[in-house]
Amino acid sequence: MIPLKKLTIHPHENLFSQEVKPIERLELIPQWSVLDYSELTQVLDWQEESIRMFGKEIRVPRLVVWYGKKGYGYSGKRHQPMEIPEMIQREMNRLSAETGVEFNGVLCNWYRNGEEHMGFHSDDEPEIDGSLIASISLGASRRFAWKKKDGSEGGKVELESGSLLLMHHFQENWKHALLKDPKVGEGRINLTFRRLF
Repeated sequence: MIPLKKLTIHPHENLFSQEVKPIERLELIPQWSVLDYSELTQVLDWQEESIRMFGKEIRVPRLVVWYGKKGYGYSGKRHQPMEIPEMIQREMNRLSAETGVEFNGVLCNWYRNGEEHMGFHSDDEPEIDGSLIASISLGASRRFAWKKKDGSEGGKVELESGSLLLMHHFQENWKHALLKDPKVGEGRINLTFRRLF
């Protein structure tokens, strides 16, 4: 097994490693997606949202939209079911065919500049199948970080446009984040595909 701090990077022709037993790991596949960043900024139903923290409503530092046949909730927010746009559905179908996981929803985040970010968290809501979450990056390159929940180890990697990051059995023991970088002036979209029970 390759330690998580040594991210597994696969050439495009060897997309997915097939493991006999579950192993918590990250896999990065460069240049996997050809979705157009600029088009997605225009056609997706982006929403500003706030979450309640420490008794206060705090604006989330990014725009968000959830697409899927089922509703999805996190951090006290509940997103209603919404039809998946055709271009996203095509990408989801391809991803499902290549991984063997029947994804049925996608959380889309638009970070409009390097100030917008996502803090350390785990996608470990009980309604999610945590065996595989797949994340596509489009637009500006941004630094993705991960660390063990006990703080014992972690790592960082630059996610470039078109890359696919696979998080295998990752959510139970690890947290991840998109780090703030004020030097980045361009935007980035992240599409995180999930299978909800």
